[in-house]
Amino acid sequence: MGVRKGADAIGKRNTEVAKRAGKGFIPELRVYGDGDMAIFRFLTDEPLDVDFHEIRDTSISKYPIFTYCKKDEGDSDGYCENCDDNVPLRRMFMFWAWVDKILHPIPDEKGEWEKTTIGSRQMFAEDRNQVVLIKKKFGRGASIWNQFAEPYEMNGTWKDRPFTYKRSGGKNDINTSYTLMPLDKSAIPEHLIDIMGKLPSLEHVAKGEVERLPDFSIQAEGDEESQEETQTAKKATKSRPAKKSEDNDEPDVTVELPE
Repeated sequence: MGVRKGADAIGKRNTEVAKRAGKGFIPELRVYGDGDMAIFRFLTDEPLDVDFHEIRDTSISKYPIFTYCKKDEGDSDGYCENCDDNVPLRRMFMFWAWVDKILHPIPDEKGEWEKTTIGSRQMFAEDRNQVVLIKKKFGRGASIWNQFAEPYEMNGTWKDRPFTYKRSGGKNDINTSYTLMPLDKSAIPEHLIDIMGKLPSLEHVAKGEVERLPDFSIQAEGDEESQEETQTAKKATKSRPAKKSEDNDEPDVTVELPE
């Protein structure tokens, strides 16, 4: 963020740090362990393409903070302080999604995750049942985006089926990769149709105007639908080839790679 000189400048910076640290939290689609796999559904067919500044400030977070670029925005008269400070700019895409479960290759310490079988592998299912934000860099040569775009190019929608999102690689592994895989087509559950009508605008989220989500409680029948999608994942994992993205985009992969 550059050098600050004088009490006024330092005071202003302290205010910025406190403001960012006190922001609300919208959960994102993330898988943290080697072999972890999310089962989820997209909740929009209109993703957002956004320019963010990547701020690295350990006084706020050990992970990068992505702040909306205000350059050329009408309400800011084209001025962006982060642009003036030469803070790195990153192009990212955003979706709303609903995560049913995270499947893990090892059980949790409390033994609360349900044992299940995916293909020939034993896994442990952690129920999530929550709205999340998919917020990813486009990747080198748009490699990450292309993996997400392919199902839409083939089917004309993301919302007609569940997907899996799997991590291969442990913490700090520079060879970590992520695999997005479409499952069999199925009708979107009624409770998700209701939620889609209540979601805030992705643009408002990107600009920091929405920092928290409503409490989206799941209806009872959603549990049965979630079980059906887990069964679909079992069949698909056994039969379909994986397509991988080699870009590191999860926050616990702390080795920074060149753009």
